[in-house]
Amino acid sequence: MNRNRTKRGWSRLMLAVVVVTPVLVAGGCQSQSNHEQNVNAANDRWLQTRSSMMLELAQQQFDTGDLDNASRTVRDAMAMDPSNARLQVLAGRISLERGQLERAYHLFQAAIALDDTASEAHYYKGLVLQRWQRHDRAHESYKRAYEITPDDAGYLMAAAEMLVEIDRLEEGIAMLEGQLNYFDQNAAIRAALAHLHAMNGRPDLAVTYFRRASLLDPDNDKLREDLALTQIASGQMEDAIRTLESLLKKEEFSGRRGLRLALARAYEEIGQDAQAREQYLRLARGERAEGRDWIRLAEISWGEGDTNGTLYAANRAIELSPGRHEGYLFAGLAWQQRDRLDDALKMFDRAADLAPSEASPLILRGIALQRAGQRAAAAEAYEKALERQPDDHRAQRLLSQVAGAQ
Repeated sequence: MNRNRTKRGWSRLMLAVVVVTPVLVAGGCQSQSNHEQNVNAANDRWLQTRSSMMLELAQQQFDTGDLDNASRTVRDAMAMDPSNARLQVLAGRISLERGQLERAYHLFQAAIALDDTASEAHYYKGLVLQRWQRHDRAHESYKRAYEITPDDAGYLMAAAEMLVEIDRLEEGIAMLEGQLNYFDQNAAIRAALAHLHAMNGRPDLAVTYFRRASLLDPDNDKLREDLALTQIASGQMEDAIRTLESLLKKEEFSGRRGLRLALARAYEEIGQDAQAREQYLRLARGERAEGRDWIRLAEISWGEGDTNGTLYAANRAIELSPGRHEGYLFAGLAWQQRDRLDDALKMFDRAADLAPSEASPLILRGIALQRAGQRAAAAEAYEKALERQPDDHRAQRLLSQVAGAQ
């Protein structure tokens, strides 16, 4: 009896063991699985941390121009963390720097596939497309970069630039002007708008934007230079003179031929020949003097009735630029004024030889001969002038005068 109860008790115990054991085994498996997941997650975090550190190192190497080491560092980091879009972008930039455009394009595409909000990837993809002259697609990439990062003025200007490239200038202007309030302290956008308005035939608006850009960035002399040249283009000569004189007082600008030449021409435009002469003399006496500087001085001197000054400037022009015909023309005029007909004719003939399509040297030759009473020779000179330029009204009128007098 006791033995039977013992058997029944042992049977119930075994049944309990059989039932409980799978539960214990299952609990042990679950614990082991969680441990493995935790370990894997920790490993992933460590790899991501290491790849981020390596990304910073690679960026430093790239910024210092060490492309070989930057490339190796990025490659190792990508092996640890292939899902990091920033690594793909930097790898693409390295390839871009090496001129490997196709490889760079695919790396930027891979970065976008990993993270479509990676604005840098869209921007540099646009740069590759721009180099491939695919301006419409480049515009879309730049535009997408700007949509993601709307506080980056560079992305905005790149998108607007591509609109200009695909003949949508007005849209490019509107795109930039629409963001002026947002970028209210940005000089670069206003300078870009100035250039676009100049391209669009509105130098007056270009002046307005260059002036605003200069106020926002007063130490940027390039903006002031652009402002001065645009002021000349828009006919604002007095303003241009003030801007140019201010620039030319600076040591780094005092030797700029183009700016001094622009100043001289601005003075000429408002009739201040004495100031123009001073600027041309500074150019003509400088280390990089050119024959055209003396030609302009000869022209100013002739206009003022200064025969000696005309002849001196003309001779200097001939010395510096013997292949240009203008110096001989002014020398001929000066000799004619001094009643040195033979010398004048030699100068006009030389000018005619150097400029075979120009009628002026032959017309001046004809005038000199006509004043000397040699009408037949003058008529011949006018006829030759008309052979070069049949529609020249001066030659036609002078020839008719000589023919009528005969």
